[in-house]
Amino acid sequence: MRLTAVIFDLGNTLIRQQIDDLVTLDQLTLEPIAGATEMLSELRCRYKLGLLSNTRQSLEHHVRRALVKLGWDGVFEGVVTSVDVRSEKPAQIGFDRVLELLNVAAADAVMVGNDMEADILGGSRAGLRTVFFSCDDADWQAQRNSACQPDYVVHNLADLPFLLHSIEASRLGGT
Repeated sequence: MRLTAVIFDLGNTLIRQQIDDLVTLDQLTLEPIAGATEMLSELRCRYKLGLLSNTRQSLEHHVRRALVKLGWDGVFEGVVTSVDVRSEKPAQIGFDRVLELLNVAAADAVMVGNDMEADILGGSRAGLRTVFFSCDDADWQAQRNSACQPDYVVHNLADLPFLLHSIEASRLGGT
């Protein structure tokens, strides 16, 4: 099997966390995490990209409008929010929906996120390989003793393309 898709969390993975409790994400000022735009540009040439985010009131169309403001229009083939599926990660329904939109099997995808329970436990239960991302060492130290452990860890988004290439090479029996 081949690695064909990468699914991302949004807050504190691709953008600085913003809570959409008063207004939807497209109405907020969003700040990309350092290196996110370049990394997404590189990965979209090789993989199908999906987005799965726990939101308070934002639906898919709100998130897509926010992505346009970030310059990420058309980057993600599948966008799913917890409001869309009426259930927050780590519930499997959101993972299943984004995999369906990407038309890939869980075994052919990885989940990248910053929350051990929502992203890593949820992704693992859904059958995905998992990558924990934290650009904050204190955050990693606080979460590293979680009962659920990621398959991989990255502290810089610029390292993700190389990691994914390594995962793919190992799955194909390469080096």
